[in-house]
Amino acid sequence: MAFNNQMRFLLVLVFIFTSLGLSAEEATKQDTSAFWLNLKPKVIEYLDKNVNASNFKYELMGPVVPMKKFLGNLPSVPVTISGFNPNSKSDIQTLLVKAKNGEFINVQVKILKYRNVLVSKKNHAVNELLSIENFATEKRLVIPRDYDLYADAPLGNVTLNTNLAAGSPLKRNMLVQQQMIRGGENIRVISESAHLKLEFRCQALTSGTVGATITVKCPDINKASVKAKVEDIGLARLL
Repeated sequence: MAFNNQMRFLLVLVFIFTSLGLSAEEATKQDTSAFWLNLKPKVIEYLDKNVNASNFKYELMGPVVPMKKFLGNLPSVPVTISGFNPNSKSDIQTLLVKAKNGEFINVQVKILKYRNVLVSKKNHAVNELLSIENFATEKRLVIPRDYDLYADAPLGNVTLNTNLAAGSPLKRNMLVQQQMIRGGENIRVISESAHLKLEFRCQALTSGTVGATITVKCPDINKASVKAKVEDIGLARLL
């Protein structure tokens, strides 16, 4: 009975397509796609339930291998679908669609992820010092594996290693952190406790950005050199 129902459905489709002037070969191709068209709404229903539209956007691509018959032999056979991984770094994910009789197919879906990115309001030149006022935050779709490549606010004491056109997103690999202290410079070094704050005039022996540990030489400290943590331009805190 199941076989007869399937054949009846296929014959009706072939009759419709051939009545539209399609060749027997074209009718067969359209006929084959009908298997996927029957399954497609079920896959869409699964994706709509499992893909958070606030964080992701999906594009259903279709079966990895063209379908040659109904999954489970009948259009009405229920299926189970699994495989979407919100933590995947890939933009192409493969779903497993399985019927109760054990038959299955793999279906591919393209996944993009929403992210707030910094977008340049103007053209920036290489080596230009950046200011957050020249950037706007926009929600854009990005490939999941590229999610961490984009820069976040705030920007502080950084320049570009490339030109950046207006409307383009800012990426981390475009940024060059400027040295807040350079080796050989005279700087201020502070030492602070609950009851006492001291400040020394010292010479930086090494360079560093904010948060970096540098080596300094301070005439008023009876040591050849000491370590300090960079806090600002020309300022470090004794460790």
